[in-house]
Amino acid sequence: MRLHRVNARLFECALSNTSGIQRLTFYPNNTVMSGLYANAAEDLGVGRTAVVNSGVMPEDVDAVLEGMFEPTVLTCRVRTLSEILDEQDVERIDLLKIDAEKSELDVWQDPGLEGTNIRLIFARRASAGAGLRRRSGPRPPGLARARLAR
Repeated sequence: MRLHRVNARLFECALSNTSGIQRLTFYPNNTVMSGLYANAAEDLGVGRTAVVNSGVMPEDVDAVLEGMFEPTVLTCRVRTLSEILDEQDVERIDLLKIDAEKSELDVWQDPGLEGTNIRLIFARRASAGAGLRRRSGPRPPGLARARLAR
C-alpha cells in the first residue's frame, strides 16, 4: 500500500450477508480465485477456458495451470459490509464495486444495508456458484441502480 501510495484501509475478513466464521478456500498460487464458494474442479475449468481464450495452445494449458488450483481450506472471519461501514462512520458511498468471487449477492443481501446511502452499485456476476441468488426485498433508499456485469 505504501509502495504505490494507495489511500485505503485493509480489513482482514471476508464479506457476506451474516457475520461469523466460515471456511474459505485459498489457492496460494492463484489468490484471485480464492473465496467462500471456491470449488477446485469448477475453478480449474474456468481457468482452462480463460487460458485457451488468451491464446495458449490447448496442449499447453495443463502446464500453464499446474499448481494453480491446489486448495488450502482456512477458517476465516466473515463480516457484513454494513458492520464495516458503521464502524468506519461512512455516511455515503457514491460508487460501490463488489467483486467477491461468487459471493457478490451475499454481500448485497446484508440486511444492515437497508437505508444505507449507496448511490450506485457495480457487481461482477460469476458464471456459476452457490453465491448466485436473487436479492429479495427492496434496494436501499438512494440507490440509483444495481448492475451485474460479466
